[in-house]
Amino acid sequence: MLCRFDLASQNGTCYLGTDELVGIVESIGTELQNGVISSEYINERALYAWQPTQPPRLADLTSGLALRHGVTNELSTMTPYEVPQQWASALSTIAEGVLYRSRFDTRPSARAVAHFGPSGLSSRAKGRGKTFTANLRKRLAEEFGITVAGPPRLSQLRVAPNSSTRLV
Repeated sequence: MLCRFDLASQNGTCYLGTDELVGIVESIGTELQNGVISSEYINERALYAWQPTQPPRLADLTSGLALRHGVTNELSTMTPYEVPQQWASALSTIAEGVLYRSRFDTRPSARAVAHFGPSGLSSRAKGRGKTFTANLRKRLAEEFGITVAGPPRLSQLRVAPNSSTRLV
């Protein structure tokens, strides 16, 4: 189990953002280095939209009422993930998923969803995903200060002068 609200055994968890940028930032957050993400990493990903026929029944961890059950925002940020996974296991018996505060998107309205279901590729992800267009990259830069950067060109590198010192 690699992610925050992952379920054990044959059950799976699909992670979604309540808007495109939440989804993007949640998926790249751990790969960010000083506000830069590699274009190679971005180019290997795609966005999928899911429009459920009925709103899923979600445990709302963003509600003030969650506190009376012992839920705090810490569930959205803590590592390792053992405690959030235990909550997910318990909540999966009464809900189809959880609505929680995004760990990496710090905007006040940013929410993410961990939707529970059978493990494996979901039939809900129909067709090809949307690539990270120039517009999405621009929005990442404008709203989060995130730069998508390719490998440096040779002209951008500084070459160290010859040295008689050998590295072993």
